[in-house]
Amino acid sequence: MDFPAKCNHCNQPLFGPVKYCPFCGTEFLSGTSEKQKLDSLRSAIDDSLVKGEFTPDVGTYIKKKGKELGIAEEVCNSFLLEVLKEKKFIPKKESPHDPLSVCWYSAGKKEVPPKPKKPVEVKQPVSMPTEPDTIPPTVTSFSIPSTSTSLSVAITNFEATDIGGTVAAFAVTETPAQPLASDTRWSVSKPTIYPFTSAGTHTLYAWAKDNSNNVSSELKSATVTIMLPQPKPIFLKVVLVLGIVVIIGGFFYAKKGSFMQSVSKTEQGEIKPQPIAEQPKEAVREVVEPPKPQAEQGNSQQPAPATNLNEEREKIRQEAEREALAKVEAEKQRQEQALRQREIDSYLSDGKRFFENGKYELCIEKMREVIKRDNNNPEAKQYIRMASERINNIKRQFSNPTFGGSE
Repeated sequence: MDFPAKCNHCNQPLFGPVKYCPFCGTEFLSGTSEKQKLDSLRSAIDDSLVKGEFTPDVGTYIKKKGKELGIAEEVCNSFLLEVLKEKKFIPKKESPHDPLSVCWYSAGKKEVPPKPKKPVEVKQPVSMPTEPDTIPPTVTSFSIPSTSTSLSVAITNFEATDIGGTVAAFAVTETPAQPLASDTRWSVSKPTIYPFTSAGTHTLYAWAKDNSNNVSSELKSATVTIMLPQPKPIFLKVVLVLGIVVIIGGFFYAKKGSFMQSVSKTEQGEIKPQPIAEQPKEAVREVVEPPKPQAEQGNSQQPAPATNLNEEREKIRQEAEREALAKVEAEKQRQEQALRQREIDSYLSDGKRFFENGKYELCIEKMREVIKRDNNNPEAKQYIRMASERINNIKRQFSNPTFGGSE
C-alpha cells in the first residue's frame, strides 16, 4: 500500500499500516482489493440476516457499511440483492423501483404474526400486618335523673366513642372499680334502666369496651337520690256489733259502744276522725241493749234516762278514738324510724365504699349525712376521723420537699 493514504469516511491522511482511522475510528480498508472489500460487506450482511429476515433498516445499515468500505452504492445494492437471492430470500411484495425498500424473508419461512401481548398481571396489594389496638374507648356522656320515686331508674343518655376500633359493649356499675373484659355485666346494647335495691343516694358509673377488649379508664358517673312514696293512708272504721266496738281493717277493738266512727290518716300526717251518719235511736237501742229476762222486765218500771245513755256513748267514743289515734301514731313513728334507718344504712354503705376507693372527701360527706339522722352513730364518727387523717397525711406528703412539693 502506498502512503500517505486517506480515510474514506473522514478524508483525513493516514500514515503507516493502520487498520482503524485514528480520527474517526473507521476500519481502514483503502488500498485493499475489491474482493476483500466485498468479503467484509458479505460478513456484515450475514450478521444482519441471522434472524432470517431483511428489513429496510438492515438495508440502510448495509449501505452505510459499504460506504465506509469505499464501495459504490450501486455496487453495494446489487451485491446485497445477489446475496439475498443466493440465500433464497423472497420479498414480501415486488418493488421494481427499489427492491431493498421492502421486507424479505428466507425461503420456507412465513411471516411471523406479532405475538399477542401478555396480560399485565395486576398484583394484589399485600396487606401489611396491623398493630394491635391498645387505645381504650371513651364514654363521652352519661346521665340519669337526679331524683326518683322508684328503685328502677332510667338512663337518659349513654354515649361512647373509640379511636382504634368500634365500641362493642356497655356496662353500668355502682362502684368506681374498672370492670374486667370478661365481666358478666357487659351488654352489647346500651342499658336504659338500672334497678337499685334500696332508697337513698346512689352513684352509677358508666363503662365502654371495644372489640379488642379494651375497657374505658376515665370515670364517668351520675348521682340519683331515690325517695320512695309514703305508705297509703291507714283507714280505720269503727262499727258497732252486739255491743262491742270493732275496728275493721285494723287490729284494735273497743269494749263497748253504740256509735259508728271512721279514723283516717291525711297526707299531712294528721289523725282526723270522720263521723258516720248515726242510726235511728231505736236501731241503736236494739243493738246496745240486749233483751232482758222477763223477771227483770217486770221490775223495771221506766227505761234508763236518755242523758245517761248519751254520756256513756260519748265516753266510749272518746276512749276508742284515743286508742285508735295512739295506734296510728305508733305505726307512723315505726315507719319513719324504718325509713330513717334505711337512709342511714345506705349512706353508711356509700361512705365505706368511697373510703375503700380512696375518695375520702366523699366518704366524709356521706358520714355527715348519717350523723344528721343519728347523732350518736359511732361508726360514722370513726370513718370521719379516719378519712380526715388520711387527707391530712396526703397534704403533708405533698407539702414535704422530699416528694417534690414546695420548700
